[in-house]
Formats: sequence, C-alpha cells, structure tokens
Amino acid sequence: MKNLLIFFLFFAGLQYNYSQNFRSFLDIPSFYAVTNDLENASNDVGLGFDFAYGIGTHNTVAKLTAGIQATTNLDAPEILAATYYNPFAQAEVGVGLWRTNSNQCGSKQQRAYTAIAKGGIQYRFTDKNPDPTNGVLGRASGSYFFAGVELATFMYLDYRKNGEFFIDTGFFFKPENIYLKIGLRTFINTRA
Repeated sequence: MKNLLIFFLFFAGLQYNYSQNFRSFLDIPSFYAVTNDLENASNDVGLGFDFAYGIGTHNTVAKLTAGIQATTNLDAPEILAATYYNPFAQAEVGVGLWRTNSNQCGSKQQRAYTAIAKGGIQYRFTDKNPDPTNGVLGRASGSYFFAGVELATFMYLDYRKNGEFFIDTGFFFKPENIYLKIGLRTFINTRA
C-alpha cells in the first residue's frame, strides 16, 4: 500500500506541474477481455470492468484506475469454484503518442490513436487459497509492478465524449506473467 501512496503522490506532482496545455479525462467505463497470464491463458481468462481518471498531453499520460476483474481456469473440473473476483487499484504513467491525430487537434469526426509505453503499479485486494483438485490457482493481495504498451484507436464523436478500442499488453514483474487486455472504453474530456 505504501508503494501505491508514493505513486499517487508522484501523480499529484505531475498534475500540479502541467501547464495550461494539459488535458483531463475520465474513462467511464472500460470493458475488456483479460488474461493476467498469456502463456497459460486458459488458466486465467475472463472479463474486466474499470473506471479511471487521468491527465495528459499528446505525448504523456498519468492515470489512476479502480475496477474489478473476474477470471477463471477453463481447464478446471469446477469452473465456478475456480473463478475469482479481483478488485484492484492501479496507478500508471506513459509516454508516446496519446489520443492524438496528425494535427494534434480535436476536430469532430476525425480518427485518432494511441501508441504509448507505460509502467505502473497495481494493488490487488483478493486472497484465494490454491485448491489443485478443483483447478483453483492461489491469489494473493498486494502490489504488482508492471510495464507495457497500449495501442488504441477511436473516432472523435464530439469534444467531450468519445469511444475507443484498445489493446493493452505488458509484463508483471512478480509473478513474471504477460498480461493482455482487449476492449472498449468511453472517455469524457473534462478539460478540452
């Protein structure tokens, strides 16, 4: 939890230091298919749902997220017993091309994209004891550091509310797992 607090203070510092050119947004909500272990995806696959607040420019972003993921082991004899619900909080920063078009402007009905490298910390609130007979993998609450990339595309619907298709993949350092999220989100610009 201490690591999450440090990351939040870093995030607050970024917000304070941004000039008048920064943008503020809400991702409300994001829906996605997820696996937190791509190499063994059938052992940990499901759906996620989250809300986020962030700030950014066309080349940087900092975001705080809260949500829940429900995943299961599809190879388990008892799939319901192997399902777990994982509430989480996450803080991340990214650099690259973020929600921008070639003109870096918010023209209506124009496609834009994201291609960023990012890193952060996720705190999971779930504990589940392993049960090998039912195919239940153990889960431990705590902090999980990650690094990854996010690719997205969207059409400007208007200056405030927009939809986005995204692919988010990366690496959790402990345990050493590759994660993958593919989904849709609605985001609202709170400052254009």
